Amino acid sequence: TPMKNAGEGGYRLAWRIEKWTYQGIEGYTNLIKNSSVDQHSLKSVNQALNKADNLVASGTNKSLLRFEDNPSGYDVDLGIKTSIGSSSYSEVYQFKTNTALLSKNSIADASEQLYTAPSIKRIIEFRLAEIDNILTIKNNENIKTELKFQLFDKGLKPSNNVIIDEFHLISNNGEKVKVVYQNDNIQFINL
Repeated sequence: TPMKNAGEGGYRLAWRIEKWTYQGIEGYTNLIKNSSVDQHSLKSVNQALNKADNLVASGTNKSLLRFEDNPSGYDVDLGIKTSIGSSSYSEVYQFKTNTALLSKNSIADASEQLYTAPSIKRIIEFRLAEIDNILTIKNNENIKTELKFQLFDKGLKPSNNVIIDEFHLISNNGEKVKVVYQNDNIQFINL
């Protein structure tokens, strides 16, 4: 099949579809339809499925998952519903597979997609481009300022109390960190 001929990402996705792990989960069919054979979309779909696999492996009830909830106003790639049949979430994710260096704009754009999502917790996960790395990000004041703005400063005014709870950064060398606001500053915590 064409998907299996699309390199490792395509083969991995085809294998997952054949396993039927998420068949019947709300939004799953739309997620799979989003995966054309180009490498970027394959990576994005696999990123959402990787997170779903990790959540289920750590005890999340598969029936609480929802893929691709994107009415006008917000765009949830993967969510954990507060209860079966609920339209609100305990946790929502927006996934980005970067092809360029992480930038202030990419952080702001991804964050904006979750601002109005009906969720207790909002998480943005960036799979970094090969040319990017976590150490560079930790030392980039512009990036750190934008991360802090999305994690904390937005919550300073009651009129604008939207807060992204966590950013997850995944580098090509396998390094994974969670970026959160704690102790009056942003913190990079190994995952």
